[in-house]
Amino acid sequence: MKAIGIDIDNVLSATAAHVLPLLQAHAPGFQMDDWRSFNLYDCSAITRDQQRAVFDEFHADHIEQLPDVAGAADALRQLAQRAPIWLITNRPESTELQTHRWLHRLRIPY
Repeated sequence: MKAIGIDIDNVLSATAAHVLPLLQAHAPGFQMDDWRSFNLYDCSAITRDQQRAVFDEFHADHIEQLPDVAGAADALRQLAQRAPIWLITNRPESTELQTHRWLHRLRIPY
């Protein structure tokens, strides 16, 4: 049986919009349009240290509060009736518990 692989961030969870205020706290004036690469230091004035600080804070304190992408959880529940769901992420292993709680709260099958 084939499986369906789905990324979590910016597919199931509205991650970028939630990270934006954290980025703007470190780099006033940063806009979503500036975000053209995972490595923000390649496409903006944000330094590697600032990016690390933003994502460290995000991973430690914000994952469970993320909103879901509108309709994503419902669509995934429908897809799960046809094939197993494999979730894909580049989140650090330290976020596994928060991620599982977030998925459970939204009743996202995996």
